[in-house]
Amino acid sequence: MSIKAYSTGLEIEVLGKKEEFNFPVETVLNFRDNQNLRREIPLIIKYNKNQKETIEYSQSPDNCYAGHTEQIIITINKEYKKDLFENGHNIERFMSSGKLEIKFND
Repeated sequence: MSIKAYSTGLEIEVLGKKEEFNFPVETVLNFRDNQNLRREIPLIIKYNKNQKETIEYSQSPDNCYAGHTEQIIITINKEYKKDLFENGHNIERFMSSGKLEIKFND
């Protein structure tokens, strides 16, 4: 799988070929923050057509700093997926400081 994921804090950028985005997508997030923390965190991107929020974010454990979490799960709704597949790119903010940007690099 050639899907790549990078972040500065919770500003997450995901790159991959369109045909690879069969949800759920599992990859590794190359996480870094402003305090020089760098680590790889498992990232799962799910799709829920009935979800009202454009993006739902969760992590495990849920009560720690994102850079120290063991796994991040992001769920997108049908509007985000529709725009992504029509435009080859979508970007949306979540929570107060998060951003999910997915781009197809075909």
